[in-house]
Amino acid sequence: MHGFYTEHRALPPGGNLSRDLAQHIFIRGVKGSVVVVAKRPHDVLSTTKKQWQALIRQVERERASTLKLPRITELSNQIEWMHTLLFTAKLEKGLINDSVVFATPLELSRQPPLCSTLYITQHLSKEEFHFITSWLPERSVVVIYELEYGSKPSLH
Repeated sequence: MHGFYTEHRALPPGGNLSRDLAQHIFIRGVKGSVVVVAKRPHDVLSTTKKQWQALIRQVERERASTLKLPRITELSNQIEWMHTLLFTAKLEKGLINDSVVFATPLELSRQPPLCSTLYITQHLSKEEFHFITSWLPERSVVVIYELEYGSKPSLH
């Protein structure tokens, strides 16, 4: 393979893809730029950004209720980073570390992603999967969402 790690994520029935994306980006986002492959990137961007804002408010509430100075400092740094993260559906050359780009497979075939985390939220052919992942740096993470509970996106 190409030296990337693969993770499969399943959403339970009624699960919220955008909420799960926001929470996972919160964990992985500090590692570098993020690309989300989606059929309708603008729709997924919009709902994920709303979930991201809710996550910011949750961390702000935690900071407000904390009395320990080291934890307050840590949460303040997280909040600052969360506010600087750029969510966009414009695929531009040279992704910056603090960006989350939402794109279709066709857009990514024109400009392959160079990111540390790639989320796949739709079915891809083997060729699309290979082409999109062939440019990933070593130790990148590819997160493949199971579209229906218990079934993985097709890669054929």
